[in-house]
Amino acid sequence: MHHADCPLHTLIDLASRLQDFCGRDTPRFEMSHQITLTYFNWRQRGEVIRWILAYSGQEFTDNRIELEEWVKALMDNRSKAPLGQIPYIEVDGRALGQSHAIGRYLARQYSCAGQDPWEQAEVDAIVDFSEDAYNPFTDWLRTKFVFGKLEKANELQQQYLSSHIPPYLKKFDQLIRDGKGFAVGEGPTWADFTMVAFLDEVVTLMEPKLLDGYATLHDYVDRIHNLKGIKEWLTRRPITTL
Repeated sequence: MHHADCPLHTLIDLASRLQDFCGRDTPRFEMSHQITLTYFNWRQRGEVIRWILAYSGQEFTDNRIELEEWVKALMDNRSKAPLGQIPYIEVDGRALGQSHAIGRYLARQYSCAGQDPWEQAEVDAIVDFSEDAYNPFTDWLRTKFVFGKLEKANELQQQYLSSHIPPYLKKFDQLIRDGKGFAVGEGPTWADFTMVAFLDEVVTLMEPKLLDGYATLHDYVDRIHNLKGIKEWLTRRPITTL
């Protein structure tokens, strides 16, 4: 059938439906870029960035460095990190630091930041909310894995599991139950990646039974894990302690 055979309003409706479908259910690929992510050989602050890139189908160089290498680069003034911190990314020769700024930039670039300004603000709010839940967890990580203060780490763990994380789990669970299967809107955003990557860390490193009693949240985590791009990344990423 030629376009002339279709009424104009039909073509407009089809175009609108196609745009809506592409925006909500599948990642929309933008022009390919040369991207390098530099971070430690850890998941942590670098993992959400990797998930966004994996979900988008954007190839990238995953430049993993050891702590000693990073310290030496700083001392020798050889680091390309614009703010003297990692993670940072290089995109076509330009460098950007701060994990949330990187995540926001990439999510906008690859259409998983929200469909309109309001959704984008909701996504940012959930990312920040997840950060509030994550920060005390990083204190525990440093205490146990960096400083080796096991007694103090056990104390922090008990506090975290008994009083800090439960309200966040309830709110995360409510967000999914009250929504349409995702943190914001009808399709994946980097808010989903931030929430799930954070929950993965707590389950893996602190409490394997964290999601017991949260059936909706448990199913949601599985659904995000099985998104195209994310699923493949989880099977091929390096196995690391942190």
